[in-house]
Amino acid sequence: MNGKEKEPRNVRELLTETKDVSDSIIDLAYASILYEEEELAEQVRKLEDRMDELMYQIRALVAVSVRSYEDAESATGILQVASGAEFLITQVGWDWRKSLELFTYLEKAGIDVPVIGNVYVLSTLTPAPRLMHDLKLPGCFVSDELLAKVQSEGVDDHLERAAQQVAMYRAMGAAGVDIGGIHDYDMFARILERAAEIGTDWEAYKENLHWPAKEPFYLYDESGEKNRLMTPYPSFRKRFFDFSHKALLDPDQAGFHVLKSTMKFLGADRGEGAVYRLFNTGEKAFKYLIFECEECGDCFLPENFGYCTMGGCQKGLDNAPCGDATVEGQCGNDPEQACTGELVYEAAASEKEGQGLVRLRTTINKPRNPALKHTSSILNYLFERDHTMKSPLISIGEAVHASIPKTGAVMRQLHELGADAYTKPSGPLEYIRALIESQADEGADYIAVNLDAFGEEDPQQAVTMMIEYVRLVRQWGRGVPICMDSSSDDVLIAGLKEWYNTNDPVEPPLLNSIKTYTLDKMLPLKKEHDFSFIGLLVSEERPTGPGGSHSVDELFGMAKAIFEKAVGEYGFKPEQIFFDSTVFPLAIDMPMEPGVPGYTYRTFETIRRIKTDPQMKGAHCSLGISNSVRDLPARRIGVSRAYVAKAMEYGLDAGIVNTAHKYGSVEPDPNLLQMVDAYARLDGSTERTTEAMQAMADFCRVNRKPS
Repeated sequence: MNGKEKEPRNVRELLTETKDVSDSIIDLAYASILYEEEELAEQVRKLEDRMDELMYQIRALVAVSVRSYEDAESATGILQVASGAEFLITQVGWDWRKSLELFTYLEKAGIDVPVIGNVYVLSTLTPAPRLMHDLKLPGCFVSDELLAKVQSEGVDDHLERAAQQVAMYRAMGAAGVDIGGIHDYDMFARILERAAEIGTDWEAYKENLHWPAKEPFYLYDESGEKNRLMTPYPSFRKRFFDFSHKALLDPDQAGFHVLKSTMKFLGADRGEGAVYRLFNTGEKAFKYLIFECEECGDCFLPENFGYCTMGGCQKGLDNAPCGDATVEGQCGNDPEQACTGELVYEAAASEKEGQGLVRLRTTINKPRNPALKHTSSILNYLFERDHTMKSPLISIGEAVHASIPKTGAVMRQLHELGADAYTKPSGPLEYIRALIESQADEGADYIAVNLDAFGEEDPQQAVTMMIEYVRLVRQWGRGVPICMDSSSDDVLIAGLKEWYNTNDPVEPPLLNSIKTYTLDKMLPLKKEHDFSFIGLLVSEERPTGPGGSHSVDELFGMAKAIFEKAVGEYGFKPEQIFFDSTVFPLAIDMPMEPGVPGYTYRTFETIRRIKTDPQMKGAHCSLGISNSVRDLPARRIGVSRAYVAKAMEYGLDAGIVNTAHKYGSVEPDPNLLQMVDAYARLDGSTERTTEAMQAMADFCRVNRKPS
């Protein structure tokens, strides 16, 4: 293992894992209670230990630096991420102006997060003052003047300075302090007692708490006004990178399409062959020379303004800086080189009209894909195999659905808490919040809410609850629009009205579903509120197709009728219309009489008809994917992935899915894909029926759980 691999991860990555772990804790905790599973409870205890470890690492790594004397705006990217943290803890430092700067920034930026002041007893009882002064402890700064002062003082003076800092943080509004460098409880108690004596009069000791660098930079002047920030001229490296990227790798430019077409013509898009190897070899040599490339294959040079945070950064961080830099902007782990985070900031600041700084503050780089290591990052980018890969499927998150046993039980618990259940903090409410936020973070295009299980005995209850859940999605969905999923028109109408009952801008929601016989009731709502909708291909008329079910022609005819009325009469755009030709479980999709095609066959062929009809160009096709794997003995995720992949071959471009599984972006198991293909071709003939039956029999034999 090299030195970089031993280095700790940065705060952003740790915060991401804490969220993932906390989500899992909530899920497992409720499941352990609902199902009385001791094994699940044990997993919760293990995850709680992991959470404690992560929180310790976050505290150790530091969320915000109040010591850096470079352009302080460079800290705002971390603040953006840390705004979702449980608390912020400052780095060690002895400059009251930098401490006050942090609290001022948080207030002006509207970031309401508790701050823990980091107080370190700088004393000659340990070699810490000298080590910090000599840059032996990355991220800590002790000036020449402060070192001389500490060395001339006694321990009582050192404790006094620490007490003054505690009082300072309390007066500034810190939620607490973390006191380090103490040797016994008596020392700890003396500091707190003296801090209490000082109270709010800490400003009388400003001189003893002000030990800045020789030429310090402050984000705010002493009156609280923001100082002018540096606007450096773009370096040659920055100009060269911008020119090269725009000429060859900007999708809006002709060079991108010429290069992509050429590489595809030469076969380099396959990731193998002589042309690919030649291109990859040349790319590696060039990028190593210019950017210190380490061949990750998932390049973030554009997001980092032309700087590599793997080759250029001693820690190889996905998101720089880490907080270890010196006051001059040099790397705290290698003072001979500039901090990569500092270089990224300067490059961002050099862009016109502050556009680069906006991008820097709002961009969080995802972890690189380790499977791409040593491959061509340029070709991965051209052919959308790296982090820029877009999901080919419009994802409608399915997690907030009352028919899911665990989720439904939590929903019922929440509703039974009373009138303030949806506003007062509670375990069930946090569970629902986790479901909503996790789907948004996983890239959902819509977050579906289905409450029909509550409306079976009392239809009005489902209406009332939908209004509450619309508010929750609007509050916690990170801007992702809701999909109101109900068989009740009243529930859909109430949800639609509530979605727009706000002064904040919202994206048009999705209504699921509208049928041929509810068109004239539901579609006129567009006059007041814009929305997209799923047209469910069912009819009140008696089916005339083989086997007593709707034929492909009948299903396509329903789609035509819905499309023509929605577009021609009510002004919907084609892209606002989603068609659902319904999903039948593969496990029981076997015709009961000869000559009758399977349901999967009819579903897929209907999608093909819709997507190849020129008059309906732009309309979408969506399916409830989880229905396809009902009653299967095992491998439901794998079969779902194969089902989506096969349906996409027919034209499927949307789905109600578990967003965590990234359907459409991960290659399916070839054997499972072959099984789904057998059902997709089950046209009713004896040959096709036999193939499907054999495929399912083989699957069940291999995957059936032992009795």
